[in-house]
Amino acid sequence: MRRIASKVHQQAARLINAGLIKTPPWYKAVLDHPPLPLPPRTTFQRTSFDLPKPVKRIETFYLEDSTSARRSKNKNTKHLRPPKALPKPIEYLEDRVRRQFFKDRPFEAFRARTLVEDGAIEEEHTIRGTEWTRLRQIGRNPLPEDAVRFAVHLHTVHQTPLTLAYSQSVRQYDALRSEQHIMTRFALLEARAHGAEFRVGAHRIDSDSPEVERGFEMEQRALESWSEIGGFGTPNAPTANMHATWKRWKVLAEPPRIEGEEWSGGEDYVSRWKKGVRPNYERSQKMIEPLELEEKQPEPTNWQDIPVTSARMYR
Repeated sequence: MRRIASKVHQQAARLINAGLIKTPPWYKAVLDHPPLPLPPRTTFQRTSFDLPKPVKRIETFYLEDSTSARRSKNKNTKHLRPPKALPKPIEYLEDRVRRQFFKDRPFEAFRARTLVEDGAIEEEHTIRGTEWTRLRQIGRNPLPEDAVRFAVHLHTVHQTPLTLAYSQSVRQYDALRSEQHIMTRFALLEARAHGAEFRVGAHRIDSDSPEVERGFEMEQRALESWSEIGGFGTPNAPTANMHATWKRWKVLAEPPRIEGEEWSGGEDYVSRWKKGVRPNYERSQKMIEPLELEEKQPEPTNWQDIPVTSARMYR
């Protein structure tokens, strides 16, 4: 009988039950903690004679002697290697149609589109399934995504070849976009004919870049505002001192509005601080009267008295 280490306690139990041996001192401990089972048997390595042809060629190549292996280093052995197990790429039909659509019409990606999400998901259009046969049925101002969905719809629902479905979808999309452009153009001309006025740079028909023109207009208005504030060449033109005040900030300390006290510019406060006198933060019982501002008329400026450097700065 084969003797295996994991079967020792079982063999001992049979001998004890038969009365051939007495109970050994290790018997109870082995029953409480039986030995681990043996590992699975290793598989036998198949010989090259029993292997399939492609695998046999690979094994024959790697079992060559060192001399022949060195000679075969320059040979292309990629076709002898088994293919790697790689996952297949996940690709949807909409991705293929969308990629081709924006490849043919890259300018469609520059159309203004809001990315703000609503509180709820937009409901699907009522016209769907076999009833959807034309792109116009879901709206007269379609988006690129509508054209992609319509092409996939024709291919999956109406069993139209993908090439023909894509061409039909794109043709109808271009027709609707052209119709929308013509309607907007004539609506703008009609509104202007009836006296409507639009802001500068907006809805320009004869301009390809209204935003650039709008930027030029804003820059011109900013320059004119500076000339209006300065009033160069007028009797109310500012003086050089006023311009210097505009260019830099300075603190103007005003005297206190309490009668009987003089403003010392902070010298009294510092002297009391050095002597150790604690300041009194109680509120004054005296009423503070507002100061009356005197309106001064600007004096006429003689521009010949201003230095050349200052005059160049305000041109």
